[in-house]
Amino acid sequence: MMLDVAIGALRGAGCGPLATVGGPRRTPGAADIVHVADRFPDQGPLGGIITALHWSPQDLVVVIACDMPFLEAAPIATMIEAIGADRDAAVVL
Repeated sequence: MMLDVAIGALRGAGCGPLATVGGPRRTPGAADIVHVADRFPDQGPLGGIITALHWSPQDLVVVIACDMPFLEAAPIATMIEAIGADRDAAVVL
């Protein structure tokens, strides 16, 4: 399942807490992953991102799509390192 790839990459990069955002949970998840109901259903990915930002207790939030079958931890960790203490965001092109 592609969600498992995403979760593995995030865990490998040291990210946490982890959450999924969307409608009703369709598959059982790991006990340590929270499912957050989308505050803006049917509004596309931006609504889910806003929901995640409101939910997260962290200052830094990593947002990824769940349909990335080749995602690995190293690029995520590199982006987190690139942000540093003096930046608010990293943009991937």
